[in-house]
Amino acid sequence: VPHTSIAQVVPQYVLDGIGNVTRVILDYVKRMQAEDPAFFYAMQFVEGRPVGNVFWADARARTAYKDFGDAVVLDDYCKRSKHELPLVTFTGVNHHCQPVLFGCAIMAHNNEASFVWLFETFLLAMSGQQPTSLTMEHDNALKSAALKVFPLTRLQFCKWHIMNEAQDKLSYLLDAFPSFREDFINCINMSETINEFEANWKALISKVSSQKSEWLDLVYNCRHQWVPVYLRDTFFGDVSLKLQCSCRSSLFEGYISAKTDSQSFIQQYEKALDCCYEKEVKEEFETKYSLPDIKTSSPIEKQGAELYTRSMFLKF
Repeated sequence: VPHTSIAQVVPQYVLDGIGNVTRVILDYVKRMQAEDPAFFYAMQFVEGRPVGNVFWADARARTAYKDFGDAVVLDDYCKRSKHELPLVTFTGVNHHCQPVLFGCAIMAHNNEASFVWLFETFLLAMSGQQPTSLTMEHDNALKSAALKVFPLTRLQFCKWHIMNEAQDKLSYLLDAFPSFREDFINCINMSETINEFEANWKALISKVSSQKSEWLDLVYNCRHQWVPVYLRDTFFGDVSLKLQCSCRSSLFEGYISAKTDSQSFIQQYEKALDCCYEKEVKEEFETKYSLPDIKTSSPIEKQGAELYTRSMFLKF
């Protein structure tokens, strides 16, 4: 069992070889699992030696996944932006439209094998329940790993990340063709049907045919994973959270930064979770003991007010 084998089997001299960040996390998750048997953690080993990758999920996170794990967002911003803590999180959205945590990992490596281990371990912690959808950054190693471990899951690349990357990759086109930026954005966001998108994209490419772009070919080839018109048949959770998958997870916003070191990480991590749970309790209370304003005499509105949480009713 991954979360009980660390201290019993691995000699201390082997653990001495891991980095300080991993050691701090390992000490924390071992202590938490000793306090609560439902706390899950695992550490990756290659040829009998730890490689610095640790995953964990507490009892609340595992319970939340049973209820809201159909749409999952993988956020690895802290790792990609070279934070001292290479944090990767699995998050979703609860019935109050709030971000909810499913699991965390410290990942020392970016290779496909490490992500395969991460996804397999996540599935193990969640009793093998695959998500309906998984949103992540556009990355070949992540994609290959996800396709191997989640064959039944619809993958989505974060559109925000791709559109932001376009500013850098297509800077020469933006200079040469002043209208290209607006045409590109409209093609992605305003196309109502797949045929319309294909026609708009063809017109866009023909306009800049004199300036070959391998990046445009790359993102077109994976259009089924990020262009909205191709993704309407799948639930991906709350749009606001989805758009933040390339920046720091909103769950840890204001608590964990590039300057957060291993010594203060645990304290900040627990503060963020406490704040998250307090907000959920508050919303639960307001939903249970206060009725939203009814603006019409429509029976549909009255029924919605009785069935939905307050946050969902406001959206309705």
